[in-house]
Amino acid sequence: MLNSLANNADSCSINTDSSLSSIEYSPPSTNCSLSSMPLSTTNETSLSLNINSSIAPMNSTVIVSSSSSTSSSSLSSSMVASSTMIKTKPSTSPQPKPSRKIVKPKRSLVWRYFNVLQHSVLNVKCLLCASIVIRKSTSTSSLLHHLQIQHSAEYQTLIRSMKSITGTSNATTRLPLTCDRSIFLTKLIADLIIHNFLPLSIVESSHLQTIFQELEPSYIIPQRKYFLKNVLNEMYTELKQSIYNELQLASAVCLTTDIWTSQCNQSYITVTAHIVDLNENKIKHFVLETTEFSGNHAAQRIVERLDEICIEWAIAHKVVCIVSDTCNTMRRTGLDFKKGLIIIQLPMEKYSS
Repeated sequence: MLNSLANNADSCSINTDSSLSSIEYSPPSTNCSLSSMPLSTTNETSLSLNINSSIAPMNSTVIVSSSSSTSSSSLSSSMVASSTMIKTKPSTSPQPKPSRKIVKPKRSLVWRYFNVLQHSVLNVKCLLCASIVIRKSTSTSSLLHHLQIQHSAEYQTLIRSMKSITGTSNATTRLPLTCDRSIFLTKLIADLIIHNFLPLSIVESSHLQTIFQELEPSYIIPQRKYFLKNVLNEMYTELKQSIYNELQLASAVCLTTDIWTSQCNQSYITVTAHIVDLNENKIKHFVLETTEFSGNHAAQRIVERLDEICIEWAIAHKVVCIVSDTCNTMRRTGLDFKKGLIIIQLPMEKYSS
């Protein structure tokens, strides 16, 4: 490098000293100085090259150090532009990240007892009996059915766990009982109870809850108290108003009444109204009341109860006849009701066969 500088130099001076030797090189547009000095602390020699260029605002310094055991080189450069210093660092290439496969978690608790076979998603293996359950879809209803038939104890445990999770779930994930969808589903259950003469305890059946858990997971079947105090009372009020309106349109009403005893030896009285709907040209029947009728079954008490029912439904002036059995008490009731209204007696023996 010294020879290159010496050959291309326009002016160059060499100074030698016991502690310092330097070569100064001055081209027309560049000032250059090259110096070599011994280091005071180590047995090393330092070579420094200072270049001041008038072409670009750059100052560069190259320092080379050498010793008998180690050698090092460092390069520092600084660029000054608009009072800003830019430092460059060696770049490192980013390491590729391993790919991850996203697996959708199974939310149903029934998967505690089953594993999906690798060759088919629809075929699962029971962990309790090692049997293979073949499903037609990805629904878990067939898995619940298998537990119910083959492992009843585990099935009951699963149902209790599902109830516990349902009770502690976030309220935002559940349908409110007052929304249109919940009202519609609750009314369907009420219609099922009414038209099939089912007990209210059916709403607590695990089978019914499993059905709705599959069909509408966000809907929770209300308790029987809710059905009794809210759903059935509202349906009764709506139906009663509808029957009342139809009775007001009828020109004549026929009543049938009877007093009967239940299996618990409790007496009841039932009153039914019959009208002819001229618009639809057919006979309609409405049970106006079935209520407990304890105590003495005297004709006077029956007449008083019939009067109350006719006033409640506003049909006292429309009743044209009463139909009942041949009991002496009911015959007397027909004679006393509405001042001599004749009762039509039908012997029940003809219809018992």
